[in-house]
Amino acid sequence: MHLIAFRRPVIEAHPWLARAIMGMWEEAKAQSREFYDDPGYAQLAFARNELEAQDAAMGVDPWPSGLAANRRNLEAFVRYSLDQCLIEKPVVVEQMFHESTWDSQSAIAATKMTGGAKRLSAEQRLRVAAG
Repeated sequence: MHLIAFRRPVIEAHPWLARAIMGMWEEAKAQSREFYDDPGYAQLAFARNELEAQDAAMGVDPWPSGLAANRRNLEAFVRYSLDQCLIEKPVVVEQMFHESTWDSQSAIAATKMTGGAKRLSAEQRLRVAAG
């Protein structure tokens, strides 16, 4: 899981920024998966087989973006931080993220949920990430 932090004045001045960064992250993930369509991409003879095995074991998007997809992990992170005295009181997950991201979800997850094609176009991925 990756988290990107913004100073409050920055995100308040540019509330679109968090969703735009998420959209760029989703685009980068999609582009990286496309490399495996080329059998000559990697030095590993069975790189595509490994990707397919990973997909079977962990799903097509093992690192989904968005609050909904990561809520359990984030709540566990808060509990662990409290247990280790890193924070004084529990924090509601939504307090850690700008409200523009509360309903966000991974473009790959959105494709699976809607039964869409395996790959979305770049424009479609950005539209899903932007909400």
